[in-house]
Amino acid sequence: MHEGTRIDIVARVAARCQSGRALTASTTPLEDALQLVHLYAERGSPKYERAALRWLERYLDEGEASLVQFARVAGALAKRMD
Repeated sequence: MHEGTRIDIVARVAARCQSGRALTASTTPLEDALQLVHLYAERGSPKYERAALRWLERYLDEGEASLVQFARVAGALAKRMD
């Protein structure tokens, strides 16, 4: 991901988030929230696991994922913790 893209994503999420709960805010697109989760992973942030779990919750609530799709996405996010 390019640095300009990271800055744009962080700026969009920060602009929408006043309470520190950007990943659950309905005004933050699911894709933007996922990009923030990936940024946490890239930086080795201790916020990563909790943010990934919150994103997965939104993915189930807002998306139309099958059980297999959910398992794949959850597995991919879990691997980023290694």
